[in-house]
Amino acid sequence: MHRHCFEAVDRTLRDIILPKNNDKPFGGKAIVFGGDFRQILQVIQRGNCSDIVQASLHSSRLWRDCTVLRLTVNIRLQFGCPNNDFEETKSFADWILKIGEGTIGGPNDGEVEVEFPEDVIIPSTGDHIHSIVSCIYSYFQNNLDNPTYIQDKAILVPTNEEVDAINDYMLELMKDEGQTYMSSNSLCETEKEDSFEESIYSLDVLNAYKASGIPNHKLILKKRCSGHVAS
Repeated sequence: MHRHCFEAVDRTLRDIILPKNNDKPFGGKAIVFGGDFRQILQVIQRGNCSDIVQASLHSSRLWRDCTVLRLTVNIRLQFGCPNNDFEETKSFADWILKIGEGTIGGPNDGEVEVEFPEDVIIPSTGDHIHSIVSCIYSYFQNNLDNPTYIQDKAILVPTNEEVDAINDYMLELMKDEGQTYMSSNSLCETEKEDSFEESIYSLDVLNAYKASGIPNHKLILKKRCSGHVAS
C-alpha cells in the first residue's frame, strides 16, 4: 500500500487517542506491518523507479520508528520439500534471495551481470515459445484428457502480450476446430458529432484494444480448454 495510507491512519489515531499529547506514532498503539520490499511494491501509474520507492513505507517518516523483525527460517522449504531435494532447493532459494537483496555479483550501483545456473535455463534455437512450451508441457497433445497434467504446471510471463502469444500457440496445438466469438465495439453516442474522435477511435482501434481482466476482441474456445495456461 502507498505510504500515505499508513500516514493517514497514524494521524487519525493520534487525534483520537492522544489529542493533547500526540507525539507517539499511531497514538501509542503497536502496529504490525507485513510484507517484502523485494517482491511487493506499489503500482504507480506511469511512475518510474524513483516514484515507486518514494511511495513505499520505507520512505515514510514512520519508518524511523519501526523495528524490523526478519524471518530467518524458510518454513515452506522445510515442510514442502522432499528430503532428497532439500539441499538443492535450499541452494536455489538462497540464490534467489541474493538476487532480491542485490548482493549477488559483488558490490554494484544497481546494475550487475548475473550468471544463471545451467539447470534453470531452457535452451532455445530461436522459437522461444516452442522451447518453453515443449519443456513445461511435454507431450501436451497426449494429455488433453488428463486434468492432473495441467494442475501442477504453469508458465509465468511479465506482460499480457506474452500471455496471449503463448495461449494462441497452445490453442493451435489442440486439434479441435473450436468456436470463435467476436466482441461488438462502438463509441458511446453523444449529442455532438465529432468526426475527429470517430477517426481516432475507429472500429479497428477499438478491436485491437486489450485490457487486463477483459477478454480480447477475438475469443477462441475449444473443448477441454477452460482458461489461460499462462499468466
